[in-house]
Amino acid sequence: MRNESRSSERSHDEHAGLARWASALTPNRVALGMLAHVALWWACRWYPTEYSAEHSAAHSEARAFWKLAEGVVRYGGMSIACLTMMVLTLVIAREHRATRRLNFAWLALTAHAGVALVRAWIEFSLYYYDSYPLGRWWMGFLMQVVVVGGTLLVLLSMLAMVQAYQLVGLSLKLARQDWLIAALALTLLPVLIAYRNEFTEAGSPLVFTRYLQQFGIYLLPVAAMVGLVLQRQTARMGGGQLASALGWLTAYVLVRAVLVLAAVWIQEMPHPLTEFNALLGTLIAAAWQAALWLAVIATAKRAAMIFSARSELQKNFTTRRLTVSVETT
Repeated sequence: MRNESRSSERSHDEHAGLARWASALTPNRVALGMLAHVALWWACRWYPTEYSAEHSAAHSEARAFWKLAEGVVRYGGMSIACLTMMVLTLVIAREHRATRRLNFAWLALTAHAGVALVRAWIEFSLYYYDSYPLGRWWMGFLMQVVVVGGTLLVLLSMLAMVQAYQLVGLSLKLARQDWLIAALALTLLPVLIAYRNEFTEAGSPLVFTRYLQQFGIYLLPVAAMVGLVLQRQTARMGGGQLASALGWLTAYVLVRAVLVLAAVWIQEMPHPLTEFNALLGTLIAAAWQAALWLAVIATAKRAAMIFSARSELQKNFTTRRLTVSVETT
């Protein structure tokens, strides 16, 4: 019994410490972190270009330094975003530990953040070493496992939320404009199929890698539709913070789908627009980094609701205790 009590106390202390960290991760601070991350990466990316135009021979070491700095900022910032999301989702999942589906949904998002963290580390190793330790095609397979796994976890999380809210009486009815948005999301599927030969692993000799990449990309518009349903469900509660939080999560999935299309579109553009393509490529790279922070903002908003409710309960409890104390004196 003593061991169980000590274990319970230790678990409570660990959660309290995690909650204290999470309470400091407000939506505004997360948004500032996103802006700082993208701005710093942009500075590292463009400064060496201007610098090397005049001193290409004399400052090769400086260019190498700035290239490394760009990679550290890009993947380091993404790692921070993933770790932040993991902390927040763990706190939210613990809050829903009595609700099986919602608990699973937020734990799935925790796993998604972990997978995204692994992806960032893999991409940084490829960026830094400029080589493929397992070979080009097997590294491609590993990347697709990570990418598809992450997308599938987000989809499962949102499906669990939809089911949980449906059980408490929130219907799945969509308005006319919602059906229009859903139709637009579905139109991404034939476009993606038409450009499937432009995917990074389209030429892979590993058949399962090609199909895995296509499956992962086709999941994106499906996840966007589920996110739309989820956001509309919570809006029927009267809107508010929950609908706003899940709206950011839907935006995260939708932006990823749009960026995939944009990357393919750039590859199809004619060669005379090479410089313009380079600018678009930079914008898309910045958007990919910002997209991950959209999911972090969603979790920060949901966690803020928990801390706000706890603060209100604590305030009411303190007020009531003072009232009782005054009445008894």
